[in-house]
Amino acid sequence: IAIGLVEELRKRQIQCVNIREKAFALVYRDEIFYLLENECPHKSAALCEGFILHNAIAVPEEALFGLKTGKGLTPLAGKGVKSLPLFIKEEQLLADID
Repeated sequence: IAIGLVEELRKRQIQCVNIREKAFALVYRDEIFYLLENECPHKSAALCEGFILHNAIAVPEEALFGLKTGKGLTPLAGKGVKSLPLFIKEEQLLADID
């Protein structure tokens, strides 16, 4: 599934994207894109409204998730969120979503 042009998506470190009517947090850090389910399991906060802390994304309620895996890194993050594979083809960022 096409998310958008890589050149445009690189302009923001964190952004909300909707794919098949579901919200995801798209993160661009150190020349790598990451796609995570957007909803924090603790209080349903949006990850795309969070901030980057080292190699993790944090939401205001102090839940922290690994960028690569979506794994919960603090007790409030629980087991974490799903991380989805991405790839680039012909200047487009694509998500592998089943």
